[in-house]
Amino acid sequence: MTGKSIKGITGLSVEDWLDEVRGAEDAAEKSPEPEDVIRAYFSSYAAGDSVSAFERLSSRFMLEHVFSNLDENKLYNADFQPLPRGADAEVISIVEQANPEPDAVTGNKRLFCVKFNLELSANIASGYTEGMNERFFSMVRTLDKLGWKIDAIGTGF
Repeated sequence: MTGKSIKGITGLSVEDWLDEVRGAEDAAEKSPEPEDVIRAYFSSYAAGDSVSAFERLSSRFMLEHVFSNLDENKLYNADFQPLPRGADAEVISIVEQANPEPDAVTGNKRLFCVKFNLELSANIASGYTEGMNERFFSMVRTLDKLGWKIDAIGTGF
């Protein structure tokens, strides 16, 4: 794979490949509100369904993380997990915040403070703590069929 492009390997452009990985066509039928996307993201992890969780992420977020820490000539980092593997998280509250980085197109970017209770499996090393956690979710409305996606998750913006 060294020196080959994603299109050369998969036959798809980066966006088409990510859409296929995330199952974007299935998401096309409905465009839920950002709060519903966040809840679905956590529900997917609770159900052990990382594929469904990835469907909630923007292309930019995916590209930033799935191609990091690559080795062994892999096409992408198959171990990428935004939440620790085996984590069970229950959303406590989702509160919209004033966005410090408004999008050029009004209404296409929103910021939420999400409080959630996290239960970790034994012997899991994580940047998260067991119990109550708080993270900011930057949401972006993507083109056409994809609707709202999680564009960033952080401790502050």
